Amino acid sequence: GDDPIATGLPRPALPHPTRYRGRMARNVTVGQRPKTSTMVTIAAAVAMAVASGCSRGDGAAAPAGATMVTVATPDGETLVGTLVGEGPGVVIAHGANANRTHWYAAGAQIAAAGFEVLMIDLRGTGESTGERRTNQDVDILAAVDYLTSRGEPRPVALIGSSMGATSVLVAGGQSEAVAAIVGLSPPAQSFAMDARSAAPRITVPVMLAVATDDTAFVESTRELAELLGIEPVITSGGGHGTGQFADNPELVGQIIEFVRTSITDPTG
Repeated sequence: GDDPIATGLPRPALPHPTRYRGRMARNVTVGQRPKTSTMVTIAAAVAMAVASGCSRGDGAAAPAGATMVTVATPDGETLVGTLVGEGPGVVIAHGANANRTHWYAAGAQIAAAGFEVLMIDLRGTGESTGERRTNQDVDILAAVDYLTSRGEPRPVALIGSSMGATSVLVAGGQSEAVAAIVGLSPPAQSFAMDARSAAPRITVPVMLAVATDDTAFVESTRELAELLGIEPVITSGGGHGTGQFADNPELVGQIIEFVRTSITDPTG
């Protein structure tokens, strides 16, 4: 599910560390599976996050009208994604032990509100190639490039849960196409992603949300919110990442309204 704080994994060097242009994605037949990397040992804290609503969403039905696509990253990996809706772009990134299907229900609601939503399997997860829990910002920026390459230029919002939340914060300051960022239960640092150091580079509106009983992540969310100069949304219950939707179904609507407002009036 959505990951707890973890550090120490090496991050391979890339030729262009701050700006990436991913190759054009292509449609792919449903059921086609690229190879994935070996599973990483899961820490005890991860199990706690899984129990609070961040387990894998395998078997969930794709949203009506969705298309399965692949996105090539600049360092040679192939990401699998689910694309649905029309309008301004939204890239969604899952947590450490989840995959894109964990966002299907909320992603469908966001698409129905007038957005083109791309939910991706981060590298080494689900159906995507590569080493798990490395270079997630590269994956997110490749997905942004895919959306911005489709038709007329338009703004893109980034949404992530737990590890994905940290990753969208890191990616968000690296692309001028990004217009808004939403993070659910973000660790300040998750594996190679360090949101603390990324915060000064973020110039777009940010929304952070965490459940009041998700104790460790309340602290990290408040820390990041302070660095960003915003007030976090504190939801009820103890759901972690997307697990917040169970006790707070209205949170999806809050995310939609935040993204819409941020894109249409970025000055607030």
